This record gives sequence, C-alpha cells and structure tokens, in this order.
Amino acid sequence: SNLDKISSILSERFPESNIVAVSYNKAITLTSSKSKGNIDIFNFNSLDELVQWSINIGSIDVIIEHCSNYKSHKLALFKELFYYLSHNGIYFIEELHAKFIPQLNDCDGDGDDIIDLLHLINNINISPANERSKLDGNLVSLSNHIESVTIKRKLAIVEKTGLTYRG
Repeated sequence: SNLDKISSILSERFPESNIVAVSYNKAITLTSSKSKGNIDIFNFNSLDELVQWSINIGSIDVIIEHCSNYKSHKLALFKELFYYLSHNGIYFIEELHAKFIPQLNDCDGDGDDIIDLLHLINNINISPANERSKLDGNLVSLSNHIESVTIKRKLAIVEKTGLTYRG
C-alpha cells in the first residue's frame, strides 16, 4: 500500500525520528496497530476513536494522514493532529483529489476542506501585519506555526515551525 511505501522511505531517511502513520477506514472491524522500527501505524474504524486516541500521543516528528477521504475528516484531523508535531515536524496529507469526488463532499462553504485551509494559511502568511490583525485569531495562530505548505499532485506536505501546547 502507499502507506507502507511512504513509511519505509521515511524510516530509512529519518532513522532517529518518531513517525506515526494514521489510517481511518469504516470498513475495518477492529482498531489495530503495528510497529516497524521507528514507525507506528494505527488503523481506526471510527473517526471519533482516532481523535480520542490522539489526546495521548505526545510529540511526533512525522504524521502521515491516510484516513477517510471525506472533506470534513481530513480537515478535522489536521486541526487536531497538527499541534502534536514537534518543531520542524512534517504532516503529510494524502488523496487531495478527493475534494472533487461528489460522494466525498460532506461539507460546503469556503474553507470547509483541507485544500482551502492550506491556501488560506498561505495567504495569511504573506499578509501584512495590519491585515493579519483583522483575521480570525485561531487561523493566524495556526499559520504562525506553519513554515511551508507544498502540494504535489495529490499530496500536501506541511512543515511545522515552533512549539505548540501539544508538541
């Protein structure tokens, strides 16, 4: 699977890092986990269970989000899990093309999916200080901790800077 391939690459390139790969799939009947060297892979059958689990994960160097492709799920997970990244941590978001699949569109409106959020954060980061002061404080705070956002085909790579209250 893609998750196994990217996990192997990251394990080889970052042998001293603590890497967590998270997968969400309603079709699985039992939550499971496995470890491969410095990588822990968790599979959840409930989004709520995954979010509840995340409360105790501690500081993480790399997160690979390989969950359901519903717009609301990708957005909720990023808003929850990003704060656990360590300084210079990297968050991978797979399957960005799902935004354009009608049956996965479970929310509407501006900023209601991960691609819109990442574009908004990039816009905030290039805004002058007087404009930033007029924006939502939570988004500005989030953007202050994002060093870079790279989108390559169906993959987003978000690099964190600084420390947050969780990671």
